[in-house]
Amino acid sequence: MHSSVKVSELMCADLEGFWEADFGPNGIELLEICRSESDVLVARKVTGDEHVPGGQVSFEFALRTGDGRIQIAQRNFRDREWKRAIISQIQDHNHFVFTWYELLDLNLALSCTQHTQVCAQHM
Repeated sequence: MHSSVKVSELMCADLEGFWEADFGPNGIELLEICRSESDVLVARKVTGDEHVPGGQVSFEFALRTGDGRIQIAQRNFRDREWKRAIISQIQDHNHFVFTWYELLDLNLALSCTQHTQVCAQHM
């Protein structure tokens, strides 16, 4: 599975910073996305949920290839595993969609919106 967004678009996109992600029944959570020296974007949960707690990596992807993965788990961070995923859309500098495939090609998407006001406790 490769990104449906062009690699050149990924390399130019400024996705670092704080983002709000809609995790469906778990609600909206705050992520901090940082770019490593090897051009991998890592999204770490600032606020977590009963499956993947705050401080843990939620997802990551390689800018050069568009390949990524998302961490999922059962309650209390049990039976955690990584699923292959992609950046499926970069709508503008404030919004992107991260998509992964679960059972029977069910398309699941995580919609992320740039977070503009960060509380001091999260900095």
